[in-house]
Amino acid sequence: MKVAVVLRPFMRSDTKEKVKVGRKIEAENGYINELSRGGLVREIAINVSRETKAGPKVAAGATLSASPVAPASRKKISRQSGSGAKEPQTEKLL
Repeated sequence: MKVAVVLRPFMRSDTKEKVKVGRKIEAENGYINELSRGGLVREIAINVSRETKAGPKVAAGATLSASPVAPASRKKISRQSGSGAKEPQTEKLL
């Protein structure tokens, strides 16, 4: 998160609020970078939270919600060939 001072009034696209000149705003790094490139704000500080430095904290005893990734299916399917005989082919996955 970055903190910046507003140089020209504008409406924030992330919160839909009108921002006046001289006000300090705090937003994501990319959003502040875009605003400063457009000349709307002047960056003054970068806020680094504890969670960003050490990663998100997990409560004691909490299990992770992510499930393991399943391997790609190599299931055999039958398709009829041009001559009429069936030949096995592997299923194509994208």
